[in-house]
Amino acid sequence: MRSKKSLFSYLLYLFVCLTVFSGCGESEEEFLLTEENVAAESEQEEAEEESESKSQDESGIVQNIQICVDLCGAVANPGVYFLEEGSRLYEAVEMAGGYTPEAALGVLNQAQVLTDGQQIRVLTQEELQSQPELVGQTESAGSEQPGESDGKVNINTADAQTLMTLNGIGESRAQAILTYREENGLFQSVEQIKEVSGIGDGIFSRIKDEIVIE
Repeated sequence: MRSKKSLFSYLLYLFVCLTVFSGCGESEEEFLLTEENVAAESEQEEAEEESESKSQDESGIVQNIQICVDLCGAVANPGVYFLEEGSRLYEAVEMAGGYTPEAALGVLNQAQVLTDGQQIRVLTQEELQSQPELVGQTESAGSEQPGESDGKVNINTADAQTLMTLNGIGESRAQAILTYREENGLFQSVEQIKEVSGIGDGIFSRIKDEIVIE
């Protein structure tokens, strides 16, 4: 009888030990799995952040296209200046230190959108009175560009260079306008330009007052 009790006690003890160790094993396995999951999630988050950062950098490169303009005449520091695409005359003048006191501001369009390679001459009051034929040079070194009408751009006749004078229209969008015109004919309204790839409501709101169709 005593022997049977001892055997029973031993078996009971063995069963308890096996149960405890089995539970510990499962906990340890769960802990290891949890660690692996955390590590995997961390690696995935780092990869996503790196991808997002790279995308933002690439986007920044696209958006920060620069143009080069030659500003001369009645400004504090005449010279060549680099600005972001879509910049206007007043911004170039600010970089040049502003106008001189004798500048003929009345004939300037300070909101003019600048283009790459453009030369702008700011006349003095004396030059304006003695050589009125120079007035056209206050905005551009050349003659009126194809497609320009009363200071606005005719989107039915303008070439790529003229289209690029519009705010927000770079080389790719200008080419898209020309392609659309070739494939679909002349624009029937200024609003129709929104059908061109890359030109939505945002771009249209910036150029609608600068464009005409005839």
